Amino acid sequence: MEPVVRVTWIRNMSLGQKLYCSFGVVVVVSLVLGGVALMSMSSMNGRASHVGGTVLPSVSGIDQASIAIETLVRHQREHLTVSTTADKTGVAGEIRSDQKDFTSALAAFAQHDTNPTDMRILARIRALYTRYLDQTSNSSPSATRARSRAVPVCSRRATRRSRRSRASWRG
Repeated sequence: MEPVVRVTWIRNMSLGQKLYCSFGVVVVVSLVLGGVALMSMSSMNGRASHVGGTVLPSVSGIDQASIAIETLVRHQREHLTVSTTADKTGVAGEIRSDQKDFTSALAAFAQHDTNPTDMRILARIRALYTRYLDQTSNSSPSATRARSRAVPVCSRRATRRSRRSRASWRG
């Protein structure tokens, strides 16, 4: 005996009834798929709003901070190489402007992102930035002492290396 499933009620339907039922099944499947699509689009809209309102401004703030710190370092190097007092004064003004730009970029980041992990990272960046400014600032006596001690040590090492390399070339 073979188990045969007989669907006699479909056989008893007329052709019109079969077409109406098929069309009804297609409509139900379409409605279900449409509902799922609408729900997915709604959640996608929420995620896009989060990205557009929180993530992108935060990334923009970090990007602005990165640009500001690179410009600050470039102006600090430029300050070391300019020779006239007027140029040094102009570059010092640019350095102050770069410091303000970096601080405002970090503030913009903090305004958009309230994630505790990001806030800890931001606090660490601010601490490192403050330490960097203390070490590179002309007004800091400890930075001046550190630079004055570092220059002779570096020059002694460079002198030793150059003597060794000249001696090795002579054979």
